Amino acid sequence: MNSVQLSGIITTPPSALEHGKGIRFILKARYPSKDGSNRTGITYIPCSAFDASKEQSDILLGKNFQDFVVELSGRLVISVYENEKGQNIYNTEVVVNPNGLLIKQRGK
Repeated sequence: MNSVQLSGIITTPPSALEHGKGIRFILKARYPSKDGSNRTGITYIPCSAFDASKEQSDILLGKNFQDFVVELSGRLVISVYENEKGQNIYNTEVVVNPNGLLIKQRGK
């Protein structure tokens, strides 16, 4: 089993999935430099949260989603499918544990 813990901000408006059962968003997170310096890199991680509480959904799907920092735990899911050209397409995302989803206002 794999486990992921992330912290960051949502970069684009989240979208509701399947009659509000889930929310998909892109999380912008920092990671430490591999060379041991004080520099950091930035990465963008696709995330899907299912069974979020009403309060979590209201914040994530609201117009002020960018005013919040998201901390989450979940699991990494990798899927593969074949496109119409016969090429394998790989998709990696984090499926968020709704009990491990913390949303807090920036600067607080």
